[in-house]
Amino acid sequence: RQVSTQSTWESNTVGIRLWHSVCGICVMATHGNSAWVHGYKELIERDIEETTRDNQWLKEEIRQVLFQNEVLRQRFKQMDDEEQRRTMLEAERRRRMDDDLQKRREEARLQEQRDRESRYRLEQEREEAERRRREEEERRKRQQQQQPQWTLPPNLQLNMISGRNLINSEFGGKSDPYVNASFDDGPVVWKTKAVSGNLNPNWNEAHVLPVPPHARNLVLTVMDSDLDKDDFMGTVAVPLKAHLANGPQTVQLGSRSNPKFHAADEKILTKKKKKKK
Repeated sequence: RQVSTQSTWESNTVGIRLWHSVCGICVMATHGNSAWVHGYKELIERDIEETTRDNQWLKEEIRQVLFQNEVLRQRFKQMDDEEQRRTMLEAERRRRMDDDLQKRREEARLQEQRDRESRYRLEQEREEAERRRREEEERRKRQQQQQPQWTLPPNLQLNMISGRNLINSEFGGKSDPYVNASFDDGPVVWKTKAVSGNLNPNWNEAHVLPVPPHARNLVLTVMDSDLDKDDFMGTVAVPLKAHLANGPQTVQLGSRSNPKFHAADEKILTKKKKKKK
């Protein structure tokens, strides 16, 4: 607008000058004075030169203004592009944040659902285990009620028949085995006679043993009869309830090298030895 206003003003000025010159020429031509005509010609030429220079200056100014406008337009366009790029980046960042938040919420919901299902399964398993336990207890109770209650007999008849393939505890000869009978870790309640020099002895002895009220095992221990100290040859613990509830049975005696000799038997024997000491 400034350039347009200035150009309009300059154009009006040039027009006034030209009008003034034409009027002067007309006046001088009217009076017929050639000197004045020549002066006005020079004045007109100077005005034309000044007008030309002014037009060139105005063109240069217009060109500079247009260049500055173009520079400003390019700068504004760059600023708009940068602002648009920042807006797009911000929108993309927010979209990613929203996606991550939505993903975390979905994962949390799924995890909560899995935890809820796991707790439900555990509760169902506990209830099922508790139901089975109650059913098993009821079944055992019914079996116990259906079966007659077994109690220890007051007396036990022990028939000690023979022994086979006993381990020799002597270095220069054969052992003289005999059998001690006791209940659990209690004292010896009966023993057989010793069979001299025989690892396959035949005792063929019988005896009635009084059974203690809380006895659980009948312990049979084979010893080697010596003059100074009897040596251990083997032992076995016979569970009273497991054997007596099913009627008379034959029990094979075990030794330390025989799989029938168990650690529990050795513990019972160790307790008996300590008690004797």
